[in-house]
Amino acid sequence: SLYYASSQTDADKLKTEYAMLKKHGFPVEYLDDNQMKERFGFSKPAAILTEGDAEVNPQRLVIQLIKEAALKQNVRVYEQTNVQEQGFIDGYWQIKADSGAIIHAKKIIYSTGYEAALHTDRLGAELNRSFAIATSRLENFAGWEGQCMIWETKRPYFYMRTTYDGRIV
Repeated sequence: SLYYASSQTDADKLKTEYAMLKKHGFPVEYLDDNQMKERFGFSKPAAILTEGDAEVNPQRLVIQLIKEAALKQNVRVYEQTNVQEQGFIDGYWQIKADSGAIIHAKKIIYSTGYEAALHTDRLGAELNRSFAIATSRLENFAGWEGQCMIWETKRPYFYMRTTYDGRIV
């Protein structure tokens, strides 16, 4: 994976992390700005390139979690459903979907991505998760050395990787 610095301060931290990984025998390479541009086509202050990182397919993971756990707990999943709140009545949330259907629930999980900040104050909610998207299948990854996982130091961070079936997550 390629872990790159968003700032010069982060580049200094990456150099320390690189030294520690190298000291303990991990396969790691330190890249400066010029090496980044030459090998990956974009410019950042520095990066470390590592091998052997684990990957999880988020779509398959979530589907399996739903199959194995959520359905046994009587959880219903409403994908890509725009809703309007109707209120909390007799211990249940009553939510109206754009289709006109009414959903009754004791608890609701909203998956809104970066737009969550628009809802947290209104709902009294806590923002504690992020999301991932995936492209359609691509024929090639020209210019993407080793199709390595790419991750930045900035918060919130940017992260991307390829999948076994030719997508970018």
